[in-house]
Amino acid sequence: MEVMPRIQRLIVYIKYLYQMVEPIREKYPDKFKIYTTKADRKLLIHTKLVIIDNVYLSIGSANWDRRSMTADPELNADVVDGDTVKSPEGVTVGKLPREFRLRKYQEMTGLSYEELDAMTFIEAAD
Repeated sequence: MEVMPRIQRLIVYIKYLYQMVEPIREKYPDKFKIYTTKADRKLLIHTKLVIIDNVYLSIGSANWDRRSMTADPELNADVVDGDTVKSPEGVTVGKLPREFRLRKYQEMTGLSYEELDAMTFIEAAD
């Protein structure tokens, strides 16, 4: 930990991942499951995240190329949320993709969720 002090963020991130998916798990207990690897296997899973226009969210192991999407053994969760909200720009967006983006921005910037929630996309990205 002393050599890589930022590694603690990875440990904390698991907590936030479960918090973000808990509403989905509660609503669909028979349809939604989370599977994790066993610690003794010492696997590293390099996930990728894509959020498009706060409407589409994709997170998983696949790269965004033909090979990963068609031939490699990859797994992604792709979400287009029917639950919508208005963004500060006045645009209707998916609630889950937007909230996921705000949580990632919160993690990266140290700003509060409330501060980021009030900002336009461009303001938050700056």
